[in-house]
Amino acid sequence: MIAVKRCLPEHVSLAWPVVEPWLRKANNRYPPVRRLEDDLIDLEGGSQQLWLVLEQGTIIAAVTTKVHDQPLMRVCSMRLTGGTKLVKWRALAIAEIKKFAQENGCKRLEQLGPKGWRRLNPEFRHYGEWLVMEL
Repeated sequence: MIAVKRCLPEHVSLAWPVVEPWLRKANNRYPPVRRLEDDLIDLEGGSQQLWLVLEQGTIIAAVTTKVHDQPLMRVCSMRLTGGTKLVKWRALAIAEIKKFAQENGCKRLEQLGPKGWRRLNPEFRHYGEWLVMEL
């Protein structure tokens, strides 16, 4: 049985040794803007959220989110995702995170991921690739 649970900020350090390699790999896919250590500080401080995917009580994946206010609306961003068995838990994780986002007044759930995620996430509209120019 698969479950998706939000990890309380005071428990992040307990899960971190398991999820850190997955989240580091996800963070390294993108041009460096933040260090993973910055995310850990935000997760422990509560300004980001850590979602644990559990299969029979064992952590098999993790997702980080951040609720933030944009000029036109409040948004929940799914930032880093890593782990195993994505196809088994993806829909459940999105449902739990969507519920959390709505409870927190968000009008949009957004996600940044590799191109292949487009076909795995048909409920998300695709506006284009994330392009970056280093200055």
